[in-house]
Amino acid sequence: MERKSIPRLLPVFFIALMGLMGLLLLALPRQGYSPMEKRVLARPPAITLAGGQFSRDIEAYLDDHFPLRAHWVGLDARRRFLSGTMVADSVWRLPGGALAEAPVSQAGGLMARNLDLLADFAQEAGLPLALMAVPSAGAVWGQQAYYPYPDEGILARLGESAPEGLRLIPLFEGFRKAEAPLYYRTDPHWNGAGAYAAYRQAAPFLGFEPLPASAFTITESPDFRGSAYARSGLWATPPDALQMWDSGQRVSLSLDGRPESHDSLFFREHLTAPDQYPVFLDGNHGLTDIQNLDKPEGPKLLVIKDSFGNSLVPLLVPHFSRITVLDLRAYRGSPLALAREGGYQQVLAVYSLRFLATDTNFAWLGMK
Repeated sequence: MERKSIPRLLPVFFIALMGLMGLLLLALPRQGYSPMEKRVLARPPAITLAGGQFSRDIEAYLDDHFPLRAHWVGLDARRRFLSGTMVADSVWRLPGGALAEAPVSQAGGLMARNLDLLADFAQEAGLPLALMAVPSAGAVWGQQAYYPYPDEGILARLGESAPEGLRLIPLFEGFRKAEAPLYYRTDPHWNGAGAYAAYRQAAPFLGFEPLPASAFTITESPDFRGSAYARSGLWATPPDALQMWDSGQRVSLSLDGRPESHDSLFFREHLTAPDQYPVFLDGNHGLTDIQNLDKPEGPKLLVIKDSFGNSLVPLLVPHFSRITVLDLRAYRGSPLALAREGGYQQVLAVYSLRFLATDTNFAWLGMK
């Protein structure tokens, strides 16, 4: 008799559970921003009868504000890890515990088009252009995974078939032979040692003698958890120490053409925010202009970059009187006019392989 009553009680149990979840949804405080996931959560939906939009909005809202959601996400991520699958679609856990982006899945037509656009830009601007194509963390020594990363083959083909006018700065071999990890454990970007290794590789292409590591003051900010951590759900992953390498040069920095200037390349107020990486150059601005007050006479460099360039630029500052940094995702002026009128001697493009293979903003390079 008792066994027969169990199936009858199951619907009652689930109805009670659903009611409890509904009560918790109403009673528990709701956040507008998730510090762990580093993203804005869905807002309460506005009532509308247009094309099912309300049902989609309410689904997104309930998904973001489900009671104890972060704990359920972490539990599911742990389950996937223990079962031997990737942590999330875009983040994989490497054998040593580091979190890395999944391998580049697109390295065909769009990458070739972006490289052609870079070469055309250099030709139109009349400036030599050096390209730094950054491999994925999972592809280099010390952080290799069980998974096949195609970066080495992509870079080899890029070196063989790069458009005329592009000089490729080789990074892969040096990164693979490095004795220490060159990328953060919780973020896809290179760490301070990785940025310094890239700086040394860029030196002969940009015409300067690299400074020794001892010439920089290295400051660390603990408890750095990057974007790979935020997407993984593996909340128990130990944090990194974010590294800032400061040459001590006196600078004047302006952002997006605004009249106010700043005297530092590091915006330390971000170190107390959930996302610390914008400490470098205040994050991704369309136009960042840096004057080196300790080197008023000297060459000028134009840098076109994704976010990998943010931590590299401070290392380059001692060797140039001016560095102008463009991020094509946000800059809507004419890059050609800027390059022709700025008195630059050369251009450095700094992009991850993933960005080269997937981004569509390179078309802005041809804007007159």
